[in-house]
Amino acid sequence: MNSFTVHGKLNDRGISVSWTIDGLTGDIEAIETIKQIALLYAGQTIEVTPTGPFITEDHLAHRHGALYLINETLDEIEEIGDNPANDWVPARIY
Repeated sequence: MNSFTVHGKLNDRGISVSWTIDGLTGDIEAIETIKQIALLYAGQTIEVTPTGPFITEDHLAHRHGALYLINETLDEIEEIGDNPANDWVPARIY
């Protein structure tokens, strides 16, 4: 899976953010906030779930890390197209 799109709400606005291996596209405010949150996680391991997968670096470069950060950013997620959670592998380290 090389891309996915999240539809949701940020500050009471409907927004969409897409992730591809080339980066994020979509709502500019949401993307800037996602990037700021990613900076806060720099140097830390993200536990996508308590049992993994675990993202150890370059969080936005990996679909599971990006989904985690988008989830942390949005106030509400309404839909995830081609959801990366469908292929999570427990205990996998990226």
